[in-house]
Amino acid sequence: FLEEIIAKINDRLSNYIEKVRQKALDPYSMANLIIKMLGLEK
Repeated sequence: FLEEIIAKINDRLSNYIEKVRQKALDPYSMANLIIKMLGLEK
């Protein structure tokens, strides 16, 4: 079960890193990305 969660986090992390690499995001967009990545948005 824990391995599944870690795999999901790794997937999200690499997606996030790709987005950041593609374009330098402003802090607000980056904060939104992090929030989405952590699944904290409502």
